[in-house]
Amino acid sequence: MEDKEIEKLYFTIGEVSELTGHAGSAIRFWCDELELKVYRNNKNERSFDVRMKDKIVRIAQLVDTGYYSMKGIRAIIEGKLYPFL
Repeated sequence: MEDKEIEKLYFTIGEVSELTGHAGSAIRFWCDELELKVYRNNKNERSFDVRMKDKIVRIAQLVDTGYYSMKGIRAIIEGKLYPFL
C-alpha cells in the first residue's frame, strides 16, 4: 500500500506565520484591519482553512512589496483594483 500524504484542512496562526515569514501579531493585525472572517476553534484560537491561508500568503506578498497600504490591499481584496485570488 502506498503512503499518501494527507493534506491539512486547517492551519494554526503559527503555521501561517512560518509560511509567510511574518509574526503572528502581523497576521492578526491584517485579519482585524481587513475584516477577514477567520474561523475560531473550540479554544477560540484562529484557524485558517486552505483558502484563507492562501489569501494571507498573498497579503504577505503585497505587504512585502512595500507598495501597498492596508487601504490599497483592502481595495485589491474587494476587487476594486485588481483580481485578487
